[in-house]
Amino acid sequence: MITVELMDVLSEAKKTGVIGWLKIKDSSKIVSNSSGTYSINPTIYIQNYVQKEVGDEILMFGKKQLNITKLEEDLKKYIGMDVSFFVGGISFNGVLLNTTIETIKKELDIDNSDFAEMFNYKNANSFATSSAYKRILKGLVSFYKLIKESDNIQP
Repeated sequence: MITVELMDVLSEAKKTGVIGWLKIKDSSKIVSNSSGTYSINPTIYIQNYVQKEVGDEILMFGKKQLNITKLEEDLKKYIGMDVSFFVGGISFNGVLLNTTIETIKKELDIDNSDFAEMFNYKNANSFATSSAYKRILKGLVSFYKLIKESDNIQP
């Protein structure tokens, strides 16, 4: 299964401010009794004056504003769907995922105490306050994605 990570799409949008297209390949998942591709108008997210609320992350690209918060909120609605995005000069095609340490913990029914045991920490608190905490979690997410995307590994 080919996948697209939401955080990769958002990262590219943050770097470049370019959103070419956002499409959902099966429009019947969005609008009943429809077929074909469902297109999302990218100008909702980037224009001279974007719609925004207090606390929204707004980035400036020349005279244009990009509302990252709104983009992320809207794209999260399409997680699990087959998408085609063109952002920052990169084409993203596949099933949209939002793999975070929280989703991994929930899926695998594990918590920081399990990680503490795996990495030889005294307890969950010593793991969570370790200077390596963020690096370990980032590595675990990367490793998890690698395993999930591999066609050769069987459970």
